Amino acid sequence: MALVAIGGVAVVTLALTGAVSPTSGLSFSPSGHWVVNPGLGLVLHVNGASRSVDAKAAVPGLAPGDSVVQGDSSGYVVGPSQATQFGKSDLAVTGSTPLPVTGEHPVLLETDGGPYLVFRDAGSVVRLGDTMTVVPAGGKLGDPVAAKDGTVWVNRVDTGSVCDLPKAADQLACPAAAPPGHAGALTLVGEKPVFVDTTAGTFSAVGPGGLEPAVALGVDVPPGARVAGSDAQGRVAIFDPSANRLHLVDTAALTRDRPGVPPITVDVPPGDYATPAATGDTVALLDKHGRTLRTYGADGRGRAVTPIPAEPGDPRLSKGEDQRLYIDGDAGKHVVVVDPDGSAADVPVVADPPKQAPPVAPPPVTPTPPPPSPSSGRPDPPRPPAPPKPASTRPAAPPSRTTPPAPPAPPASPPVVAAPATPPGVPGGLSASVSGSTAAVRWSAAAPNGAAVTAYHVSWARSDGSGAGSLDTAGRSASIPGLVAGATYRVQVAAQNSAGRGAAASTTFTRAAPKPSIKISRGTRPQGDERDCDQPEDTPSCAWMHVVLTGFQPDTSYHVQPNASNSGYDNPGLTKSTDENGSMTLNAFYYYGVGNTVWVTVGSVSSNRLVWRAS
Repeated sequence: MALVAIGGVAVVTLALTGAVSPTSGLSFSPSGHWVVNPGLGLVLHVNGASRSVDAKAAVPGLAPGDSVVQGDSSGYVVGPSQATQFGKSDLAVTGSTPLPVTGEHPVLLETDGGPYLVFRDAGSVVRLGDTMTVVPAGGKLGDPVAAKDGTVWVNRVDTGSVCDLPKAADQLACPAAAPPGHAGALTLVGEKPVFVDTTAGTFSAVGPGGLEPAVALGVDVPPGARVAGSDAQGRVAIFDPSANRLHLVDTAALTRDRPGVPPITVDVPPGDYATPAATGDTVALLDKHGRTLRTYGADGRGRAVTPIPAEPGDPRLSKGEDQRLYIDGDAGKHVVVVDPDGSAADVPVVADPPKQAPPVAPPPVTPTPPPPSPSSGRPDPPRPPAPPKPASTRPAAPPSRTTPPAPPAPPASPPVVAAPATPPGVPGGLSASVSGSTAAVRWSAAAPNGAAVTAYHVSWARSDGSGAGSLDTAGRSASIPGLVAGATYRVQVAAQNSAGRGAAASTTFTRAAPKPSIKISRGTRPQGDERDCDQPEDTPSCAWMHVVLTGFQPDTSYHVQPNASNSGYDNPGLTKSTDENGSMTLNAFYYYGVGNTVWVTVGSVSSNRLVWRAS
């Protein structure tokens, strides 16, 4: 395989230089990393071993934010709506295929039988090849992992199902499931899938009959903790963004060969960190906004802090099938390569290596005849007669040395032709903060790419696709009103110039649901229905209970049950639905027992206790 990979690089390199004819149909073992450089109109291959660019291919229509995923014999440029295939042997584009999901950037996986695109929000797994295979998962997915045998593992966020897609399969099998309501993520320990339950603080190996017995992590992590997709020498990296802590959890107890040792916890500087990645005995933590890569050993010791060159958009961290880590950006001008031993290097992405100018030869010099030799006592040999000189009225000039000719003037530089404008880059620093029912969205300027940015297009929707909206603005902020309590939203921002609309930045946010509460007070006396307060002794003590529910699920039916301290009180209550904000107001449950205590319950939620007064 190593010889085939080396031969593949040699062939594509020769194909670029024209030394050999392109070889069609040859399969190459995936290695290195392809990067999109829209400014050059090229996709370029970075050789992770030599840390150099060794191949390139021209692909039309490249845009910032596009990515490349590779299989055995082809690479695929993945854009917002289509995948463009090119051959790795002849570097020629063979066609484009529409993607089944648009508006969502998928997770790219390179593994045997792939490559794959996993659309987490849409719940779809796509296998690329000469024909595209779409495998629906039925619901939103967590981060996928891919084993070396070609099996892709995913977990359903809503049901907790843990599913696998073997090489060449066209449907998922789900042999295991997490407990209902438990959050978590998948990882690989060696090649064995493991589910990390961040709700329970445990992890379990995935077996053919379900999840194997759970083992305590030994450290408290929040449900939103981020789990590396593979282990680093038997330790799983878990990042806690709420505390800026990296936990390295020993997995020995999963193999039953020995008990695990306590986790290692590392405090990291504040930052906007992506999900950690592991290779060899190294854990990499990428601060996207700080543009810094921090690497740690499996023992928790820091190894290196590597700056990421500035480019539009957030840097992306991915793992190649060669087990190296690669960090690139939307402009594709640099790739940082991380080896399994933790060493990292920046590889500038250029179309051609720099060439040295050939040496300039010095101008020829006409030799000067030697002076006459001094007299030796002998007469000089006779000289031939000189030719007759033309008549001249000017005296003859004395003889002089021949002047060397002036060097030729350098050729004129060709005129500089401005590159045509392309759509803008991805807006940076996208963030959203929620206050009440409104989100304030902000971002930094997108790279104009040859033409001024004239507008930013902002769009949003809830995670289930409802509540969608959009607006255009010339500024770099926007407000999204009418947020539903407890709902999670995805917002996207794309820049526009005269060449078109660029790729969008996206982020998610949630309007927190208030804690359910019930408040009761004395209401008014029932009007027009004397059956409720028809006894003289009931007046004026008889009145409705005024009940206000807030913070419940919107548009949901609840049974409201009144209660009283006197044992003879009996009221069946009623069932009604909350409004779109999760609220409900009732005037119901007439009461007249002066001096008794009344209250209302909805499930396990209880109201305040009210002592009933005469008026």
